[in-house]
Amino acid sequence: MTITGQNGFAGTVTLTDAVPSGLNCGAIIPSTLTGSGTATVSCSSLIASTYTLTITGANGTISHSTTATFNFRQEVFTITATSPGGVYTTRSATATIFVSGENGFNGTVTLAETI
Repeated sequence: MTITGQNGFAGTVTLTDAVPSGLNCGAIIPSTLTGSGTATVSCSSLIASTYTLTITGANGTISHSTTATFNFRQEVFTITATSPGGVYTTRSATATIFVSGENGFNGTVTLAETI
């Protein structure tokens, strides 16, 4: 977020945020700015959703708010397999299994079979 002083404003602005349920945010860094400047806040979530973080800058009785939208998508994977054609009962056959991560998924997928 960027604070821009207008009409010669050079006071100290204290930044706070209202964090919605399901969103986890660290501290706003820096938490105060003098006149104009830029601050950052990092947020995370374990629940896929769109969250709106409200940030307020205040100096005495003057305050202004803005919002930042965080859109967290679920990291998922897809799994597909090839099916072998007709196979004689005395022969073996092979199916190839494909696992593909989506939305940044890079976890470990454990495969199990049901016979």
